[in-house]
This record gives sequence, C-alpha cells and structure tokens, in this order.
Amino acid sequence: MPKEHKPLFKKGPSVFGRFTLVLAVGVILLIVSFMTRKQNPLQGILTNIATPLYMVSDMPTTVSAWVGRVMTSKDDLRLQNNQLEAEALVLKGKLQKLNALSVENARLRELLGATQKNVGRVLLAEVMAVSPNPLYHYVMINKGRDDGVTVGQPVIDQSGLFGQVVEVAKMTSRVLLISDQRHAVPAEVSRNGLRVTIEGDSHYHQLTVPNVAPTSDVQVGDLLLTSGLGGLFPRGYPVATVTEVALEKGQDYLTIKAKPLAELHYARQLLLLFGQTP
Repeated sequence: MPKEHKPLFKKGPSVFGRFTLVLAVGVILLIVSFMTRKQNPLQGILTNIATPLYMVSDMPTTVSAWVGRVMTSKDDLRLQNNQLEAEALVLKGKLQKLNALSVENARLRELLGATQKNVGRVLLAEVMAVSPNPLYHYVMINKGRDDGVTVGQPVIDQSGLFGQVVEVAKMTSRVLLISDQRHAVPAEVSRNGLRVTIEGDSHYHQLTVPNVAPTSDVQVGDLLLTSGLGGLFPRGYPVATVTEVALEKGQDYLTIKAKPLAELHYARQLLLLFGQTP
C-alpha cells in the first residue's frame, strides 16, 4: 500500500481566528496597562503596541458614527431643499398676484383717465355675474340704490361705452350691454360729424349701423363717438370703429358693421357716470 504523505506545513488558524487572537492580546495588554500603577518603560511599550488595536476595535463605532452624520446631513439638506422649494413657490405666487394687481391698476388708471375731461362724479363698480342667455347681453354689478345708481345711467370701461343701467336693486344693478339686440346708441362719425345710430345684434364683437344713405361719407376705420343726442349718453365717448361698409344690390341703405371698443366680454371693472360737468 502507498505511504501517506504528511503535509509539509500545518494548516494555520483562519483570518477570523488571528483577528480574535490579536484583539485578545490587546485586551490583555490594556488590562495590564491599567493594573500597572507606576510609570515604567514596559508601560510605554505596551501602550504603543495596544494603540493600533484600539483603533481596529473602535473602527466599527467610528464608521457607524460617520455614516450617521452623512445620513443626517443628507436628510437636513433634503429638508432645507424642500423648504426652499416651498418658499420659492410662495414667492412665485405672490409675484403673480403683484403682476395681476399691476395690470389691474393700469386698467383702473385708464378707466379713470377716460372720464377726466367729460364728466363729474363717477362710481367704480365690479362685475358680479353675466347673463347665461347668449341672446341677451347684460351683467350684474355690485353697486345699487344705496350707492346712488339710477335706471338709465351710462356705464363705461377703460376703452369705451359699455352699456346702461336698466334695473336697480338695493345693493346691485343690472347693466344692458351695447351689443344687446335691444340697445341703441345715438352716435356720430368723428371724422366728419355724420350722425348715425349704433345698434347691437347679439354679438359681443360686432355692432350694426342701420339706415345710413348710400351717399353718406362713412369709411372703414372711422371712429364712432357718442353724439349726446337724447341726453342719455354724454357726448364724445368712443363706442366703436367701422369694420365694413357695403351697398348690397337692391338695398336702400348701406350695410355698415362696427367693432365695439369696450371689452364687453372681458371687463371686470366698470365706471358709472353721474352727469356732465358745466
């Protein structure tokens, strides 16, 4: 039978075993160091030997503390980032509100500027509701009898004639728009003073000028102003601009269409006029 060959080298302890042995030696040296009362060279040697072992044994705690600090820092940064994003959103919202207020102030200045030359006292009102029926054009405003509003009172916006008050309650009023098919405005062509009448036809962006003779001097682009006839609307307020002038075959009058200058479909702030100055 073949002889068994013994290994030349015996298998040594595992890495874990060696680490445990070194750690145990370090603990023993630490105990010896504390038990030694007197300062002597052996204590210094033992301390130098034990220092690396302290560092190795304390490494898990050090690493854990470092990881904890890193995670805490990340959480703090994430929290700060969320707070900054929230503050930025709030600031953006405030900026939008400021922009809206700036636009609204500009409109109000234009609105008030439209009345400086022609009328005395005015009253600022705000649109509360609009007619749900597309054939009847009127709005409800937040001023009424308690504010001195009366039936027939003219109403303007920052661009031109808007309509007139047709119904008054204690704290609200109903305003009929110039685009309503029941509304008519005595007007004149600003270029030559030709007297015309502007009527609504249930379209917010279009008015009609009926009963104008074919020989009349009316051109596309002419500005139509209130004439003051009838005493209802003060003279000189812009109403519309002419967009179409045509003479259809067999018709006795011109077909004239005009675009209202007031923002009939969008205006929110209005002015009620109380009469002309002397």
